[in-house]
Amino acid sequence: MVGSLLYSSRYLQSIILCFVIGLAVFVVASSGCWAISRRKQLLLLLYSILVLLTMLMELALCIMTYAYIEHLKNNLGTTLLMSIIRDHSERNDISEALHYLHQQGHCCGSRSFEDWRDSIWWQKVNSIAELKQRHFDLAVPDFCCRSERPNCGRRNHPSNIYYNGCLDYLIKTMEEQLLIISGTAFAFAVVQLFGIGFAICLYTKRRELLEFRPVSSSSRQRDDATVMYSI
Repeated sequence: MVGSLLYSSRYLQSIILCFVIGLAVFVVASSGCWAISRRKQLLLLLYSILVLLTMLMELALCIMTYAYIEHLKNNLGTTLLMSIIRDHSERNDISEALHYLHQQGHCCGSRSFEDWRDSIWWQKVNSIAELKQRHFDLAVPDFCCRSERPNCGRRNHPSNIYYNGCLDYLIKTMEEQLLIISGTAFAFAVVQLFGIGFAICLYTKRRELLEFRPVSSSSRQRDDATVMYSI
């Protein structure tokens, strides 16, 4: 839900790359089982190449994730402030994301609750037409209140609303999630490295047996069985 607040192609690219890597791991694992069952050198070599490509994608995901963390620190403050000032009253997805963020983070505004005073929302709810019906100003949205209830945002006292902004909470939350993604991708890359070593070892041993032993049909079958047993 908070993803609606992140105006960055890198965020979307990281998500797409995660799905691509997941699909690639499934395809590579299936091709590896097939290559071993067929006992063909070319298939084993192809499997090694596919594992290597998958590992490179996982390392690319680690790099993209780290770069996006730095991007968050530099740009998220402006992005969140613009969501509050401009988009809260214009887009439902942004409104829902801000509502969720404020409730989970126990916060109000980007850097402080005063950010709402510059927003389009504040101008609308405190317009002359609205004040004729309500007879009091609203300082912040109701989801900024410590105990949310209708029109509770009229009183901007620290006992009633949160004074601290949501920026620090949002950065911390996104960093934790991105570090989990990066760490998982790195762990899979290490596992893929062992897979490459195993495939190369199997390919090399089978090639040696085929080069230095008779290549009759019956002997080749025995060689295949010997290679698979030795590995």
